[in-house]
Amino acid sequence: MSKKKRTKIINGICYYADRPNDCRECHFWKNKAVGCMLGYANCYYLAEPIQTPQETKCSGCCYAKNGPCVTASCYQDLDSWLYLIRAAKALAGRK
Repeated sequence: MSKKKRTKIINGICYYADRPNDCRECHFWKNKAVGCMLGYANCYYLAEPIQTPQETKCSGCCYAKNGPCVTASCYQDLDSWLYLIRAAKALAGRK
């Protein structure tokens, strides 16, 4: 049976519970000018990876299998746009 690691959420990001409340108290904090040596996205205390707004939008999309779309247009937006056009044509055909 595996133990659940305790986490806490700060600014919408999930960290392990042993994370200091301020980054300046962390071992990886260099100084005020440099900041953290690991960087924001590579924090030692991250419980789950930080998702960009594009990755959040693409979660659950059937077109984004292993990551977000790499094309300029989102297939999910394009699919909904085409669905609306088809529905409008179907309504116009009934009249």
